[in-house]
Amino acid sequence: MSSLLGIVLPLAVGAAISPSITVIVLALLASKDHPRERAAAFLVGVVGIMLIWAVIIWSAMWSLIQSLERDVDRYSTELVDDYSAVIDIGLGIVLLGFGFWRLLSQPKSAKGKDHFSISSLGTGKYRRQVIFGAIMQGRNFTSLLLFFSAQQHIVSAPLPIYERILVTLLVITILSASSWLPMLIPTKGTSKLRIWLLPVGDWLGAHSRTIEANAAFVFGAYLIIRWLLFLF
Repeated sequence: MSSLLGIVLPLAVGAAISPSITVIVLALLASKDHPRERAAAFLVGVVGIMLIWAVIIWSAMWSLIQSLERDVDRYSTELVDDYSAVIDIGLGIVLLGFGFWRLLSQPKSAKGKDHFSISSLGTGKYRRQVIFGAIMQGRNFTSLLLFFSAQQHIVSAPLPIYERILVTLLVITILSASSWLPMLIPTKGTSKLRIWLLPVGDWLGAHSRTIEANAAFVFGAYLIIRWLLFLF
């Protein structure tokens, strides 16, 4: 398991980089109406959508492995590793392209950003935060690609099923850190968030494109270089 953890843990850390989600959780914690409950509901949405993606990826990878196993003459663990390498290199190339797109694309106008108010998210029924958490995490492109890479290694690992499930849950726990880490702020300190949340949010908003692009560059290069060294 240690070798598997050495592969997937860096990917999980990269997938956890999400400044926009952190800003939303801080805003929920700074709200006056059950802030921790609403932040927890948002976290449920984040974890829920990643569990759904895990099931989808497991199903797809199992289908691939079983199709390879049917061809007894060709099947081997080395062949599975070759497929895994090709997938990771492809994901790395996509991440690099996404990083360039994030840097070169024009930011949305201020008028386009006014259609949604984060402060209004801290109201209504809790399912509102659950749904929004699932949407925000589900549209996190870098996070999803790195999670896909981690999951395909977990599924194909020669480990008991319960160990692979535990590693999957560990990856999701680390991946969702951008949602649960802000919740570790002491309750007495949450009222002070209203004072410094705006400048923090402004800074993250101004630099979110750069942060996301750099994360895509670093981990896209990581996927490509690691497997090129493995293949050659």
